[in-house]
Amino acid sequence: PDKQLIECVVTRTKTDAADAVGNTALHFCGLEDAAEFAEALVLAGANVNAKNTLQQTPIMLAAHAASLRTVHRLCLGKINPALADADGNTALHHAVRAELPKLEIIEILLQLGCKPQLSNTSGVTAAELALKAARWDLARRLSPAQELSDELEGELERSGENDRASP
Repeated sequence: PDKQLIECVVTRTKTDAADAVGNTALHFCGLEDAAEFAEALVLAGANVNAKNTLQQTPIMLAAHAASLRTVHRLCLGKINPALADADGNTALHHAVRAELPKLEIIEILLQLGCKPQLSNTSGVTAAELALKAARWDLARRLSPAQELSDELEGELERSGENDRASP
């Protein structure tokens, strides 16, 4: 979008106005990969930690949508890495559940201070979600201090994913 259009929309909009389910403009930026709008909203003072009725924040939605550009722009604000949604899922849980998850987003969330050992209300960590979904690169990154089990090592070898030593 044109930079002037973005500035016009942002300056004429209440940055934290929400719809009926609590989604703000930043939530929609996360869902739609609208990185330029997200940046303008953050710089205009929009709340990057705003929660909708499901207690989801914009970065959770951007992570779930695997929107790397928008995740970067949201980080211009002061993200609270400890926030969880109504089901106890953190931004890391959402990033792992993305249809096409990006390791770069996981890295950003870890740098922000997201804790991979936090469990959701079902008692599942982001690392466990990655293991269950056979997303080995994410599982390795989310649990580097833990040794992979013999069963997992065998699974990695069968899938051809074990071409590098585990950390």
